[in-house]
Amino acid sequence: MHKLTVITKAQNPYIVEAAQDGRLIDVLRSLPGESGPLLAWRCGQGTCGACVVRLDFAPDIVPSPRGRMEHNVLIRRGLLPSPLPGHGDGTDGPTGGATATDEAALKAPRLACHVRVTGDLLVYIENN
Repeated sequence: MHKLTVITKAQNPYIVEAAQDGRLIDVLRSLPGESGPLLAWRCGQGTCGACVVRLDFAPDIVPSPRGRMEHNVLIRRGLLPSPLPGHGDGTDGPTGGATATDEAALKAPRLACHVRVTGDLLVYIENN
């Protein structure tokens, strides 16, 4: 089990346990918010982009790679810059084109439905 600390703008932090390789969206769906769900979500499949979170990983954790679909949804929502033509699609690394030591990339937006829990996390939810 891994420890997740969930931080929102409006509520006190939640500290919960999550199973190895469980989807982050499933953990967040189970947490009650003061006035509805803690995290907005619609599809749970990574196409709508409603479940955007920012993550801070434990020092010994390498984040899972951001896939092409997740990357494209984040670009469409204006949360990632569009790659320059001829410079790849930005999905070629643990955080989508950045090294694991790039602090800004580690805190780059992710879709909770695409993230598997592989270690302790700080999860920042900004849309509530």
